[in-house]
Amino acid sequence: MKTNISRYKHKGIPVLEYSSDEAKRLIFVNHGIFGDKDKGMMLVGKALLRAGYHVVAIDASRHGERGEVPFTNRDRPWARFHLFDVVSETTRDILSLYEDKYADTFETFDVLGISMGGYVAYYLSMQTTHLDTVVALISSPDFSASCHAGLLKEVAKEYPDEAKEKKLQIQAMDPALSSEEITAERIIAFNGKFDEVISYEHTKRFKENNPAINMIFELFDTEHKINQEMVDRAVKHLQNQ
Repeated sequence: MKTNISRYKHKGIPVLEYSSDEAKRLIFVNHGIFGDKDKGMMLVGKALLRAGYHVVAIDASRHGERGEVPFTNRDRPWARFHLFDVVSETTRDILSLYEDKYADTFETFDVLGISMGGYVAYYLSMQTTHLDTVVALISSPDFSASCHAGLLKEVAKEYPDEAKEKKLQIQAMDPALSSEEITAERIIAFNGKFDEVISYEHTKRFKENNPAINMIFELFDTEHKINQEMVDRAVKHLQNQ
Protein backbone atom coordinates (compact mmCIF):
# COMPACT_ATOMS: atom_id res chain seq x y z
CA MET A 1 0.00 0.00 0.00
CA LYS A 2 1.38 3.37 -1.00
CA THR A 3 1.02 5.93 1.76
CA ASN A 4 0.51 9.56 0.85
CA ILE A 5 1.60 11.91 3.64
CA SER A 6 0.69 15.56 3.40
CA ARG A 7 0.81 18.62 5.62
CA TYR A 8 -1.18 21.80 5.20
CA LYS A 9 -2.95 24.53 7.13
CA HIS A 10 -6.65 25.28 6.96
CA LYS A 11 -7.81 28.51 8.57
CA GLY A 12 -4.67 28.43 10.69
CA ILE A 13 -5.21 24.81 11.78
CA PRO A 14 -2.07 22.66 11.20
CA VAL A 15 -3.08 19.37 9.57
CA LEU A 16 -1.24 16.08 9.02
CA GLU A 17 -2.88 13.60 6.66
CA TYR A 18 -2.22 9.95 5.84
CA SER A 19 -4.09 8.67 2.81
CA SER A 20 -4.08 5.91 0.22
CA ASP A 21 -6.12 4.90 -2.80
CA GLU A 22 -7.70 2.15 -0.67
CA ALA A 23 -9.15 4.46 1.97
CA LYS A 24 -12.91 3.97 2.43
CA ARG A 25 -13.60 5.92 5.62
CA LEU A 26 -12.41 9.07 7.37
CA ILE A 27 -11.05 9.26 10.91
CA PHE A 28 -9.70 12.17 12.94
CA VAL A 29 -6.94 11.50 15.49
CA ASN A 30 -6.67 13.70 18.57
CA HIS A 31 -3.57 13.73 20.75
CA GLY A 32 -3.19 14.24 24.49
CA ILE A 33 -2.18 17.25 26.54
CA PHE A 34 1.28 18.66 25.70
CA GLY A 35 1.34 16.47 22.58
CA ASP A 36 0.94 17.28 18.90
CA LYS A 37 -0.44 15.80 15.70
CA ASP A 38 2.81 14.00 14.85
CA LYS A 39 2.87 12.15 18.16
CA GLY A 40 -0.75 11.10 17.75
CA MET A 41 -0.09 9.81 14.24
CA MET A 42 3.05 8.00 15.38
CA LEU A 43 0.97 6.03 17.89
CA VAL A 44 -2.01 5.05 15.72
CA GLY A 45 -1.82 6.59 12.24
CA LYS A 46 -0.36 3.75 10.21
CA ALA A 47 -2.52 1.10 11.87
CA LEU A 48 -5.62 3.10 10.97
CA LEU A 49 -4.37 3.62 7.42
CA ARG A 50 -3.90 -0.14 6.98
CA ALA A 51 -7.45 -0.61 8.28
CA GLY A 52 -8.76 1.37 5.32
CA TYR A 53 -8.95 4.88 6.74
CA HIS A 54 -8.12 8.29 5.42
CA VAL A 55 -6.42 9.54 8.61
CA VAL A 56 -6.36 13.20 9.62
CA ALA A 57 -4.68 14.68 12.69
CA ILE A 58 -4.52 18.29 13.78
CA ASP A 59 -2.59 20.14 16.45
CA ALA A 60 -5.09 20.73 19.22
CA SER A 61 -5.84 24.34 20.04
CA ARG A 62 -2.87 25.96 21.85
CA HIS A 63 -0.64 22.96 21.05
CA GLY A 64 2.00 22.04 18.49
CA GLU A 65 2.59 24.60 15.76
CA ARG A 66 0.05 26.93 17.38
CA GLY A 67 1.32 26.36 20.90
CA GLU A 68 0.59 28.83 23.68
CA VAL A 69 1.39 29.19 27.36
CA PRO A 70 0.57 27.37 29.68
CA PHE A 71 0.89 24.39 27.35
CA THR A 72 4.19 25.26 25.71
CA ASN A 73 5.90 25.70 29.09
CA ARG A 74 4.02 22.75 30.66
CA ASP A 75 2.62 24.79 33.54
CA ARG A 76 0.51 21.89 34.76
CA PRO A 77 -1.88 23.66 37.17
CA TRP A 78 -2.89 26.26 34.59
CA ALA A 79 -2.81 23.78 31.71
CA ARG A 80 -5.30 21.60 33.59
CA PHE A 81 -7.39 24.70 34.33
CA HIS A 82 -7.66 25.52 30.62
CA LEU A 83 -7.91 21.90 29.44
CA PHE A 84 -11.58 22.03 28.51
CA ASP A 85 -11.13 25.34 26.71
CA VAL A 86 -8.78 23.38 24.45
CA VAL A 87 -11.37 20.60 24.13
CA SER A 88 -14.08 23.05 23.06
CA GLU A 89 -11.86 24.94 20.62
CA THR A 90 -10.41 21.79 19.06
CA THR A 91 -13.88 20.32 18.59
CA ARG A 92 -14.90 23.45 16.71
CA ASP A 93 -11.78 23.23 14.55
CA ILE A 94 -12.41 19.59 13.60
CA LEU A 95 -15.99 20.32 12.59
CA SER A 96 -14.87 23.29 10.50
CA LEU A 97 -12.17 21.21 8.82
CA TYR A 98 -14.59 18.36 8.14
CA GLU A 99 -17.26 20.60 6.61
CA ASP A 100 -14.80 22.54 4.46
CA LYS A 101 -12.48 19.76 3.27
CA TYR A 102 -14.00 16.30 3.70
CA ALA A 103 -17.80 16.35 3.92
CA ASP A 104 -18.27 16.12 0.16
CA THR A 105 -16.25 12.88 0.06
CA PHE A 106 -17.18 11.30 3.39
CA GLU A 107 -20.77 11.51 4.59
CA THR A 108 -19.72 10.43 8.08
CA PHE A 109 -16.49 10.15 10.02
CA ASP A 110 -15.00 8.41 13.04
CA VAL A 111 -12.77 9.93 15.69
CA LEU A 112 -10.04 8.50 17.91
CA GLY A 113 -8.78 10.44 20.88
CA ILE A 114 -6.07 9.80 23.44
CA SER A 115 -6.49 11.20 26.97
CA MET A 116 -7.34 14.89 26.36
CA GLY A 117 -8.05 13.89 22.78
CA GLY A 118 -10.61 11.45 24.16
CA TYR A 119 -12.42 14.37 25.77
CA VAL A 120 -12.52 15.96 22.31
CA ALA A 121 -13.94 12.74 20.87
CA TYR A 122 -16.66 12.53 23.51
CA TYR A 123 -17.56 16.20 23.12
CA LEU A 124 -17.74 15.80 19.34
CA SER A 125 -20.36 13.09 19.87
CA MET A 126 -22.72 15.82 21.11
CA GLN A 127 -21.96 18.38 18.42
CA THR A 128 -22.64 16.69 15.07
CA THR A 129 -24.83 14.05 13.47
CA HIS A 130 -22.02 13.10 11.06
CA LEU A 131 -19.96 11.25 13.67
CA ASP A 132 -20.31 7.48 13.49
CA THR A 133 -17.83 5.90 15.93
CA VAL A 134 -15.99 7.40 18.91
CA VAL A 135 -12.81 5.68 20.07
CA ALA A 136 -11.65 7.07 23.40
CA LEU A 137 -8.37 5.73 24.82
CA ILE A 138 -7.39 6.39 28.46
CA SER A 139 -10.04 9.09 28.71
CA SER A 140 -13.49 9.65 30.23
CA PRO A 141 -16.98 10.75 29.18
CA ASP A 142 -17.51 12.16 32.69
CA PHE A 143 -15.97 15.61 32.47
CA SER A 144 -17.25 16.71 35.88
CA ALA A 145 -15.56 13.74 37.56
CA SER A 146 -12.26 15.19 36.35
CA CYS A 147 -13.03 18.36 38.29
CA HIS A 148 -13.77 16.35 41.42
CA ALA A 149 -10.51 14.44 40.86
CA GLY A 150 -8.53 17.63 41.30
CA LEU A 151 -8.30 19.13 37.80
CA LEU A 152 -8.97 22.64 39.17
CA LYS A 153 -7.70 22.08 42.69
CA GLU A 154 -4.37 23.92 42.54
CA VAL A 155 -5.74 27.04 40.83
CA ALA A 156 -8.85 27.08 43.03
CA LYS A 157 -6.75 27.70 46.14
CA GLU A 158 -5.75 31.12 44.88
CA TYR A 159 -8.57 31.88 42.45
CA PRO A 160 -11.76 30.28 43.86
CA ASP A 161 -14.21 32.42 41.85
CA GLU A 162 -12.48 31.63 38.56
CA ALA A 163 -12.40 27.94 39.43
CA LYS A 164 -16.11 27.97 40.27
CA GLU A 165 -16.92 29.56 36.92
CA LYS A 166 -14.71 27.07 35.10
CA LYS A 167 -16.43 24.16 36.83
CA LEU A 168 -19.82 25.40 35.60
CA GLN A 169 -18.42 25.67 32.08
CA ILE A 170 -17.16 22.09 32.21
CA GLN A 171 -20.48 20.82 33.55
CA ALA A 172 -22.26 22.46 30.60
CA MET A 173 -20.03 20.45 28.23
CA ASP A 174 -20.26 17.17 30.15
CA PRO A 175 -21.58 14.13 28.20
CA ALA A 176 -22.30 12.38 31.49
CA LEU A 177 -24.76 15.13 32.40
CA SER A 178 -26.30 15.37 28.91
CA SER A 179 -26.04 11.86 27.51
CA GLU A 180 -29.29 12.34 25.59
CA GLU A 181 -27.37 14.74 23.31
CA ILE A 182 -24.94 12.04 22.15
CA THR A 183 -25.63 11.19 18.49
CA ALA A 184 -22.66 8.93 17.70
CA GLU A 185 -23.67 5.47 16.56
CA ARG A 186 -21.09 3.74 18.71
CA ILE A 187 -18.53 4.41 21.45
CA ILE A 188 -15.41 2.30 22.00
CA ALA A 189 -13.81 3.14 25.34
CA PHE A 190 -10.54 1.58 26.47
CA ASN A 191 -9.01 2.41 29.84
CA GLY A 192 -6.05 1.34 31.94
CA LYS A 193 -6.64 -0.71 35.07
CA PHE A 194 -3.85 1.13 36.86
CA ASP A 195 -4.50 4.63 35.53
CA GLU A 196 -4.17 7.18 38.34
CA VAL A 197 -4.66 10.19 36.04
CA ILE A 198 -8.10 9.36 34.59
CA SER A 199 -9.78 6.56 36.50
CA TYR A 200 -11.54 3.84 34.53
CA GLU A 201 -14.32 4.04 37.12
CA HIS A 202 -15.64 7.18 35.40
CA THR A 203 -16.21 5.31 32.13
CA LYS A 204 -17.50 2.20 33.84
CA ARG A 205 -20.10 4.26 35.72
CA PHE A 206 -21.12 6.09 32.54
CA LYS A 207 -21.75 2.80 30.74
CA GLU A 208 -23.78 1.44 33.66
CA ASN A 209 -25.86 4.63 33.80
CA ASN A 210 -26.51 4.70 30.04
CA PRO A 211 -27.43 1.16 28.92
CA ALA A 212 -29.16 2.48 25.78
CA ILE A 213 -25.90 3.83 24.37
CA ASN A 214 -24.07 1.42 22.07
CA MET A 215 -20.81 1.29 24.00
CA ILE A 216 -17.89 -1.13 24.18
CA PHE A 217 -15.86 -0.74 27.38
CA GLU A 218 -12.65 -2.69 27.95
CA LEU A 219 -9.81 -2.56 30.48
CA PHE A 220 -6.11 -3.13 29.82
CA ASP A 221 -3.10 -3.80 32.01
CA THR A 222 -1.63 -0.33 31.71
CA GLU A 223 -1.36 2.99 33.52
CA HIS A 224 -2.06 6.33 31.81
CA LYS A 225 -0.60 5.32 28.47
CA ILE A 226 -1.77 3.35 25.49
CA ASN A 227 -0.13 0.09 24.45
CA GLN A 228 -0.05 -1.96 21.26
CA GLU A 229 -2.72 -4.35 22.49
CA MET A 230 -5.08 -1.42 22.97
CA VAL A 231 -4.39 -0.06 19.48
CA ASP A 232 -4.83 -3.50 17.89
CA ARG A 233 -8.15 -4.05 19.67
CA ALA A 234 -9.42 -0.62 18.64
CA VAL A 235 -8.57 -1.28 15.00
CA LYS A 236 -10.26 -4.69 15.15
CA HIS A 237 -13.47 -3.14 16.49
CA LEU A 238 -13.38 -0.42 13.84
CA GLN A 239 -13.01 -3.01 11.10
CA ASN A 240 -16.07 -4.86 12.43
CA GLN A 241 -18.49 -1.98 12.03
